Amino acid sequence: MTDTLVRLDLSRFTARDVRKIGELGDKMQLLRRWFRCELLDGADGEAFKIYSGDRGPRRYASYQISRREDGTYQLFEGDNGTELAQGRTIDEVIDALPDDFYYPER
Repeated sequence: MTDTLVRLDLSRFTARDVRKIGELGDKMQLLRRWFRCELLDGADGEAFKIYSGDRGPRRYASYQISRREDGTYQLFEGDNGTELAQGRTIDEVIDALPDDFYYPER
């Protein structure tokens, strides 16, 4: 009976997830910050590496949003890989992005 079951691959981002990342990029333009993202495809699932910055002397901010096999999402710091948040939807981890992603540090 189990040989006819198809296993869902929940480690892939959905079209809605990709649209949410695009909307985040649009928001960065409104805040006068540049935005860049890369889609990484690893053995344990997909991840978006997202970058944000401005033309000031400060370094850019980078974070990684990944989707696990069970369909949940994680947010990591881009520099050292520290986990910052996890959630059942991509909105939860986008909401957990620190302020340095949106605003320049002074």
